[in-house]
Amino acid sequence: MTRNAFISNCLPAAILLTLLAVPAEAAQIVEPKHGVGLAYDEAQWSAKLDDDQNINLTCKTAACGGAGAQCIATPQLAKQGSTPQALLGYFGTDITRLVLGEFTKQGFDPKLVEELAIHRVGERTAGLSSFRTEDAGKLMRIWIAQVIVPFGAEVLVCVCPEDRYAAANAQWLSLIGAMAVPEDQSK
Repeated sequence: MTRNAFISNCLPAAILLTLLAVPAEAAQIVEPKHGVGLAYDEAQWSAKLDDDQNINLTCKTAACGGAGAQCIATPQLAKQGSTPQALLGYFGTDITRLVLGEFTKQGFDPKLVEELAIHRVGERTAGLSSFRTEDAGKLMRIWIAQVIVPFGAEVLVCVCPEDRYAAANAQWLSLIGAMAVPEDQSK
């Protein structure tokens, strides 16, 4: 195929594929009690508030973990007079144990993969850790992010098949980076 034939035959298809790859305009869902919002790509996620006003995200594409991948964001209030360092210590241990305890009550046996470590995600400070478990013979990854916010922490727990974790992790981090917090003093 000549260069001109390539340009006339393939370039329109390449342009169309490029346009299809452009992410949809970001949607936002806000947890009403504390006003924490998560911006997300509607092409990748569906989002809703549950009865307790926690934010539930369900993945629609392979980019965020595919079928079976989901996240829940829930606020955790700080103990009065806590510092950000004390909060990370508290949330890093107690909240992680609480989340893992819930998975254990549901019959799972989570094993530590990535020990809790403090990271900067965009302008946020977050404690990140992950665990592996099995569900119906399939390995699953549980990822916990504990993001410091003025009232305590916003805890984001995400689950996906183990073989999709690398791609999903990048999308989960982008949810933290796009988190909107009123009267934001957590930066």
